[in-house]
Amino acid sequence: KGRAEYLAWTEKWLAAVKRVLKPDGSFWVAIGDEYAAEIKVRLDELGLTMRSWVIWHYTFGVNCKAKFTRSHAHL
Repeated sequence: KGRAEYLAWTEKWLAAVKRVLKPDGSFWVAIGDEYAAEIKVRLDELGLTMRSWVIWHYTFGVNCKAKFTRSHAHL
C-alpha cells in the first residue's frame, strides 16, 4: 500500500506542477534512488521533459551496518 499510495500522490503533484508551470518554466525534484525512475516515467507521461540529472554526492551521513551507505541524491 505504501508504494502505490506514494506514487498516486506523486502523480497528483506532478500534474499540479504541469498545470501551473509556464511553458518555458522549470522545476527541481530532489528524490532518492527508490523512486527516481518512477518520477522520470511520470514526467514522460505528462509530456514534461527532464533536461538533466544532477547528482549531489556527499561524504557525510549515517553509517549503515547492514547495507551500503547512501552517498548521493538525485535532483
